[in-house]
Amino acid sequence: MPNVMQLRALMDASNSGDAWDLRCYVREHPIEFIRKHYPGGLPHCRGELDMA
Repeated sequence: MPNVMQLRALMDASNSGDAWDLRCYVREHPIEFIRKHYPGGLPHCRGELDMA
């Protein structure tokens, strides 16, 4: 699958509530961080539409 990126991370937290918050944060923010700080670091998909 050329358009898929998979990241794995091991995390630990002091309680289940913090573990849930950490899991959500780590799931949702890495791509945003890469896009913001390394704009050329992610693949680009471009296409053309035939409007005929």
